Amino acid sequence: MRIPSRTAATLPVAAAATAAAALTVLLPAAGTSTAASGGVEYTYVDDWGRETTAVLVDPEDGACIALPELGATPAFRTANESSAPVLLYGDRGCSGQPLDKVVPGRDSEVRAYAVRLIPDDEE
Repeated sequence: MRIPSRTAATLPVAAAATAAAALTVLLPAAGTSTAASGGVEYTYVDDWGRETTAVLVDPEDGACIALPELGATPAFRTANESSAPVLLYGDRGCSGQPLDKVVPGRDSEVRAYAVRLIPDDEE
């Protein structure tokens, strides 16, 4: 049985899909109580081996947010451009102790699968 190879026509489609996934913006669900203003930017290696950056926009305070798009490899850089401190976790469920705390305006190179924003009064 012969396996068809990729044609030149499928490559632009794959490239466009990858470009669209390169910057993902997640908005908080309607009716959420509080959200930090700004965003949390994270960088990871996608399924094609390319360094990709995505942003969580105005993420909800206190909620455990598993970083979308991550496969078996965690995000390797997280930049906190929000108004609240961010805790980084090594699993998707925010269990156990956080691996790092990133204050607004700073970044971290700790490998993480999930984040939790904490209001300033919970520090």
